[in-house]
Amino acid sequence: MFCVPTSRLTLQWHITAKCNQRCKHCYQECYAGKELSFNEILNILEQYKDLLRLYSKSKNKDFIRGHINITGGEPFTRKDFLQILKVFSKNKKYFSFGILTNGSYITDDIAKKLKSLNIAHTQVSIDGNRETHDALRGKGNFDKTWNAVKILRKHNIRTLVSFTAHKGNYKEFPVVARYARKYKASKLWTDRLVPIGNGQDMSDMLFTSKEALEYFSIILNEKKKTLRNKLTGLEIYSNRALQFLKSGEMPYGCSAGDSLITILENGDVLPCRRMPISCGNALKTSLKDIYFNNNVFKDLRNKNIPDKCFKCTYSEKCRGGLKCLSYALYKDYKQADNCCPIIYK
Repeated sequence: MFCVPTSRLTLQWHITAKCNQRCKHCYQECYAGKELSFNEILNILEQYKDLLRLYSKSKNKDFIRGHINITGGEPFTRKDFLQILKVFSKNKKYFSFGILTNGSYITDDIAKKLKSLNIAHTQVSIDGNRETHDALRGKGNFDKTWNAVKILRKHNIRTLVSFTAHKGNYKEFPVVARYARKYKASKLWTDRLVPIGNGQDMSDMLFTSKEALEYFSIILNEKKKTLRNKLTGLEIYSNRALQFLKSGEMPYGCSAGDSLITILENGDVLPCRRMPISCGNALKTSLKDIYFNNNVFKDLRNKNIPDKCFKCTYSEKCRGGLKCLSYALYKDYKQADNCCPIIYK
């Protein structure tokens, strides 16, 4: 039996679909559409605070402080983005907040403003060496993104780097780790490609179970290097779906619909951005009603175990691995992860 601490409720909020990049593996396929107004954002923010109170009560706690990840699209394309962040900062007793960005708008002036707002972190994405990254995200973006990390760290802003792995880039994870150490990133974490949005065209780049195990070993090797050199300050996380098979860490269970909720730029509510099941709209139905009463959310919280996983030692916590990948492949999040080497030897 694994002892799991009470999780905070994280809201991933996509405040815009607009983006200045067109990444080949992006979960979006449309970069336009109606955005929530500033006042609508304030309305939904109050709904989130109400949900936090009820969520805490459901966990038999007085109050569990939440967390919001603000993203897009590219969130800096909104002209009122800093104004939105100022409102979030004033509500810091209720939640912490971070920014997921491609880094192209980060300047010294922006970094100073972010620092003054006490953001918890920023996150950028790097997907391989310069050639691989720029092929996915546009020429010159590899250097621009690392320059953003350099600026953010200069202003002592905690900066995370994410790496989306697939057949074509997973062996380049050590390159990204080396750069992360060089630019003093705070954390490096990685997960697998989910073929939705633009990423549907990269379905042939999904791992086999053998490749997934090799990838997990590469992550672990880089983590060991970092632990041996603590002066870098970098943390390499190896706790995403199935990665425990090599890292030896606690098995990861999908948080979608449980301790994770997602809002799109028009107010649509999803369990997870990579599991694009619309469960209502926060302008029409309250977040607390969607979270506690929507059938998909309730089903995900039931922690169902796929039939193929019942005999597995890790089934109670792992619960079938990467559910968003199963949904992308089979339109059924209750199916087992196609990369599990225990099932698919």
